[in-house]
Amino acid sequence: MDLEQIWKNAGTDKTIYKDINVTVLSRLHSNNPIKKMEQNLRINIGWGIAVCIIYAIIIYKVNFWQIQLIFCLLLGFSVALIAAAFKMLRKLADSDLTSDNLLAKLQGHYEKIQLWLKTQQKTAVAFYPVSITGGFLLGGCSGSGKSVEYFMSKPAVWIILGICWIVLTPACIWLVRKMNYISFGKYLEVIKNNINELKAQ
Repeated sequence: MDLEQIWKNAGTDKTIYKDINVTVLSRLHSNNPIKKMEQNLRINIGWGIAVCIIYAIIIYKVNFWQIQLIFCLLLGFSVALIAAAFKMLRKLADSDLTSDNLLAKLQGHYEKIQLWLKTQQKTAVAFYPVSITGGFLLGGCSGSGKSVEYFMSKPAVWIILGICWIVLTPACIWLVRKMNYISFGKYLEVIKNNINELKAQ
């Protein structure tokens, strides 16, 4: 049986178990990993839109221009991430794994998703301190009722903010990498294994 047809029918046609070896079946698993990543992309886009709405509300409600500026930057960055995710979603949704060479298709998807993830993670690193600062100022100024200038005039506040940068930035990096692995990384591993298996045929 053609491997492209096997991919299409994986998990639905039980007769394919007799036509391919157990190793290939374990790579294909019972679900199409590209479809799984499509689903997770849609979920991520949904969360991204929700976060943008929260940022917009904060910008509208807060009276301090410094905090508004920070959250405007975060809103713009989030919109850019959502736009990139939509672009990637279209690429995955428009793919037809049975119309062309399966190996070439899988390799193309693997490389595009990896590049998208790496670019997203590297770009986001610069915005973690900005996000931490925005949350810090929002909580501090709203809680104290003081202006940003007055709140940040105390050396102890700068020390606390610096500690937040040092502790929370690596924590954000680790958390995002972990979430990306759960949403995409483990499915990329399945695709990579399938690519290696197809190359060995």
